[in-house]
Amino acid sequence: TTMISIRNRTLSVTEDARGGSDEERGIVRRLDRASDSQGMAVSSLRRIPVEGETARDQEQLALEQLQEALVDLQRQQEQAEEEMAEANRRSLAQSYRDIGEKQVLVRSQTKPLVEADAITRRVRHEARQISRQQMDIGESVQNLRDEFKEIDERPVFMLIHERVMEVSAQTSEELSSATMDQGTTSSQARIARDLLSMAEALEDESGG
Repeated sequence: TTMISIRNRTLSVTEDARGGSDEERGIVRRLDRASDSQGMAVSSLRRIPVEGETARDQEQLALEQLQEALVDLQRQQEQAEEEMAEANRRSLAQSYRDIGEKQVLVRSQTKPLVEADAITRRVRHEARQISRQQMDIGESVQNLRDEFKEIDERPVFMLIHERVMEVSAQTSEELSSATMDQGTTSSQARIARDLLSMAEALEDESGG
C-alpha cells in the first residue's frame, strides 16, 4: 500500500505540472517514467508468487527518476529566482534614474531663485513649492529602501541612501525658509549624481 500511495502522489504532482514550460515538461517526463516504474513495482508485488526482485528494481528506477526530477526542479527554481533578481535590478535602476532625473529638474527650478536679486514674495512662494518637491525626492528614496530589500545587501548603496535623504531634507528646509544659495544647488547636483550613479551601476550589472 505504501508504493500505491507514493505512486498516487507522483501522478498528482505530474498532472499539476503538465502544460507548463519546456523545462516543466522535461520534469513531467521524468515523473511519468517514475510513475510507470512505480506501477510495474506494484504489479510485481501483486503477482503470485510475488516478484520481489523485479519490484525492487522498478522501485530503484522510480527513485532515480524522482531524484533527477528534483534536481531539474531545483535548477529551474534557481533560474526563476535569478530572473526575478534581474527584473528587480532593472526596476530599481529605472527608479533611481527616474528620481535622479526629477532631481535634475528640481535643481533647474531652484537655480533662478538662488540667482534672484532679492527674496521677494514670489521667490518665497516658488521656493516653498520646490521645497515640497525636494521633500518628495527624499521620501521616494526612502520608499525604495522599503520596497527593495536587496538594497540592505549593498552597504555602499545604504550609505548613499542615508546621504541622499539627509542632504535632501536639508535642501528642502533651505527652500522652505527661502535661505537657498549656491550650496543648495550644489547639494541637489550631488543628489542627482548619486542617484544616477546607482542606476548606472545596476544597469552595468544587468548588461546595460
